Amino acid sequence: MDNLCEYVDILLAWLSPLPAVPLAYAAEDRVPVNTGRARYLELGFHMEGTPARIAVGDRAVATEPGTVVGLTARFGNRGVPDGHWVYGCVSFAAPDGGPLAELVEQPLLLAAPVANSGRLREHYTAVARQFTRRQGCHETRLKAEVLLLLACLREELVAPQPGQAREHRAVERALDAIHQRFAEPELRLDDVARAAGLSPAHLCRLFRETRGESPMRTLARLRLERAGELLLRTQLDVGEIAYAVGFADRLYFSRAFRQFTGRSPRAFRAGGA
Repeated sequence: MDNLCEYVDILLAWLSPLPAVPLAYAAEDRVPVNTGRARYLELGFHMEGTPARIAVGDRAVATEPGTVVGLTARFGNRGVPDGHWVYGCVSFAAPDGGPLAELVEQPLLLAAPVANSGRLREHYTAVARQFTRRQGCHETRLKAEVLLLLACLREELVAPQPGQAREHRAVERALDAIHQRFAEPELRLDDVARAAGLSPAHLCRLFRETRGESPMRTLARLRLERAGELLLRTQLDVGEIAYAVGFADRLYFSRAFRQFTGRSPRAFRAGGA
């Protein structure tokens, strides 16, 4: 197999009918990766940092931010950045038999760039976040996040036309600005549009076409999702969390959080996700 699209299609066909996805690992690593021998089918994403080298057996590829890799771990695999990186990885435990048996036994290593790395990073982060949770409908939510990730990846691996490529890069720059500056209460649409190199009206049109929501809706959703993580994983009080995710007013944060989740911040923390 020499096509990453085909690899993603195989994962989609395998995982879609399963009642629960056999996800063995999902995280954003910031250290060199050294996976031991395992029957894993993996998807890695070089999110940010310096160039790196990823190897499976005697095969190796050079990667840079924005590169997706499909790989197996039957012979182990390694990922070493030149300096530092953020590397998203999801690992699926393959069954012993069936149509995937031959694939998982190969030293597979495929790599391809994506144009809209910001969009893809959101999905990797969502899978990693859900993987750590065990409350509520965990398995259903996890499967949904995994399938959304694979669908997004499949779309991003289709080469856009020249005009679309420029638009994808603009949306990516906007998403990068949102992710990097979401904790700044003063961040405005004009700032995001300036980072993308577009007018606010043009950026809003592209966001609605490609993401189904406005840039500021994306910003608000990111802030509230991060707030939910902090409520569940820290002992910070509500005011501290509001400030940490970019809300200058605690009461406004509480109202926005209730509208987003259906629960107040305190009830969300008490009841879990």
